Amino acid sequence: MQNGLTLLIQFLAATFGAMGFGIMFRVRFRVLLPGALLGGAGYALYALMLYLGLTAVPASLIGAALVGCLGELLARRMKTPALALTTVGAIPLVPGYGLYQTMLAFVEGSDQLAVSTGVETLLVAAAIAVALGVAAAVSRGRGRGNKRRLEEERI
Repeated sequence: MQNGLTLLIQFLAATFGAMGFGIMFRVRFRVLLPGALLGGAGYALYALMLYLGLTAVPASLIGAALVGCLGELLARRMKTPALALTTVGAIPLVPGYGLYQTMLAFVEGSDQLAVSTGVETLLVAAAIAVALGVAAAVSRGRGRGNKRRLEEERI
């Protein structure tokens, strides 16, 4: 029960954090709550993957894939740009603590620790970018295929 409660608290914290960034970025109100909930869901999945034993890079990839796929689907349903949803949704996954640890290690003169932390942080950021990019590409590719099919049926 403790792990479920912890996961719920993390979901809520990520949702409110994403909502705060959405407000700061002046995201439209009708996109704010769905985007924030995407962020909470993506972070909850990330935390669950960490709990199950994955490292930060694949866990981030899986969490961002959820945000990307659901964001693309939801954007079509809401008739709004997917970028608004996925940007707000990806905020909780951004490795801010890793960036902080990297800079702190450099300042303290622990170059080896700084490089290893920095590489892992860059890999996490790359995993998020790849997952969101693949979700967008697949979604847009599917849309074109349906459009072509409809045009062929007209002929």
